[in-house]
Amino acid sequence: MRFLSKTQQVLCGCLLILSISVGAAEPITDLRVLVDVSGSMKQNDPAYLRQPALRLLTNLLPKKSQAGVWLFGETVDVLVPHGEVDDAWRKNAEAATSKVHSKGQFTDIEAGLETVLKGWSGSADNVNRHVILLTDGVVDVSKTTSLSDASRQRIINQLIPKLKKLGAKVHTIALSSNADHDLMRLLSIESNGANEQVANADRLNRIFLHLFEKATKQDTLPIVGNQFEVDSSIKELTLLVFKASNSVPTQLTSPSGNNFNKDSRPANVEWHTETSYDLLTIKKPAEGVWKIVADVDPDNRVLVVTDLKMQVSDLPAHVIVNDLVNVDVKLLQDGRHITKRAFLDFISVESERVFDGSKNPLNINDKGVEGDIRRGDGIFSTEIT
Repeated sequence: MRFLSKTQQVLCGCLLILSISVGAAEPITDLRVLVDVSGSMKQNDPAYLRQPALRLLTNLLPKKSQAGVWLFGETVDVLVPHGEVDDAWRKNAEAATSKVHSKGQFTDIEAGLETVLKGWSGSADNVNRHVILLTDGVVDVSKTTSLSDASRQRIINQLIPKLKKLGAKVHTIALSSNADHDLMRLLSIESNGANEQVANADRLNRIFLHLFEKATKQDTLPIVGNQFEVDSSIKELTLLVFKASNSVPTQLTSPSGNNFNKDSRPANVEWHTETSYDLLTIKKPAEGVWKIVADVDPDNRVLVVTDLKMQVSDLPAHVIVNDLVNVDVKLLQDGRHITKRAFLDFISVESERVFDGSKNPLNINDKGVEGDIRRGDGIFSTEIT
């Protein structure tokens, strides 16, 4: 079985991509999403592309994770109540996204953050805590400038230390050149989260996908030449296919050669379509090579549910130049670390650094050398700078 996913980190302005497998960690994910609905969104998101982006995110979230969505302007309002992700939660979230608007009078980022932090206390040993903050503006709580300035300062002096204490990572999306980029960067860097700056709402789907991948550790299959291979250990897969406005309808070819689309799909296939993407869930997929009949896109994904996983240690979102970062990878079966040599001898683990279009291999091994601490313990390791 082969897994592949990409973990992206920024090193001194350089893009680092580790093409290594990422499996679900023991702690559950608790993701809380804050969406700006201030009046300026009428200009920065006139087509309400926040809605399909939220539908993508909520439909991708793994079952048994925790999540909730709030809207903020002059007030903070619940869009999707916080709770465990299951079919009912997703159905409610999909319907609720149509209520995203652009009627807010102010942009109370402080109140938004205070609201989503409620219920979190102590350390985050058993929960991976994440916040996604989407805004196109600056802290704006009153027509009196001094009150807005004071609110911004409280975020820096009080909320950021609180976020760090709770172990909550804030991933910020600045959807305008007029946003408070300094504050967004500070929130993300201090909390070890990610910071995205986009001038066009058309990219929100992909931004939400990338932040979803930072907040959760999903098992994925590699797509090579628009094909991916499924074996008997995979119980369910979710296929995400991005498409341009002039693309022909997406089709999928099964290992048996059956070619189908949304209207002719088999009974075990659920198909959700938006203008810019298709999202398919296949229960008990057939073994063999599947083919995507659509444009090739590097952001297309195949997420799988399987008892055989590969787990990788967390990487920091921001690294100082010349810092040494250790990466450990191990295989799990039903949540238990596999150490049997009879199995591991058949496993090959590879990693690479991708920078400026070039790929360089990283020597990840279980031989007790070059970053690996103990030979033959079933933990494959490497060091990166």
